[in-house]
Amino acid sequence: MRILIVAHQTIGGAALEQAIADRMAAGADEFHLVVPVRGDDVDPNLATMVVPGFEDGGMPPAQSMAPNPRVQAAQRVAFGIEWLERLGADATGEVGPADDVDAVLEAIARHPADEIIVSTLERNLSRWLRLDLPSRLGRKVDVPVVVVSASGSDD
Repeated sequence: MRILIVAHQTIGGAALEQAIADRMAAGADEFHLVVPVRGDDVDPNLATMVVPGFEDGGMPPAQSMAPNPRVQAAQRVAFGIEWLERLGADATGEVGPADDVDAVLEAIARHPADEIIVSTLERNLSRWLRLDLPSRLGRKVDVPVVVVSASGSDD
């Protein structure tokens, strides 16, 4: 079973960790993480960058991340791959374009999945839920789209 995860701030949180553990227990063996670039000032030609497995073993804390949205997304992907591998998952990842739907559609075209997890902040803080990303994705793909919302303690 292959799972595509779209996430940003919630990577490493308890709710997403539980969702990953549940899927692994049910036989999921491949996880692909996509982190859309954030920000309106992104050159669309530079927005997509595939990141190989994270190898240098370190991740700067969120507050020290580079302000460039593409670099920040790449750092989140690298951290996410390392985190997923520590959980025992076979993980890959990529930075996607700023349009969240396009980011997922481009990723799933290259990495077919049996399920999409939208890992987001709690409802009152979530831009993706305000934009109805899960329903918009559900109309475009033929696989289940599941929302995993972080609690305030995950952040």
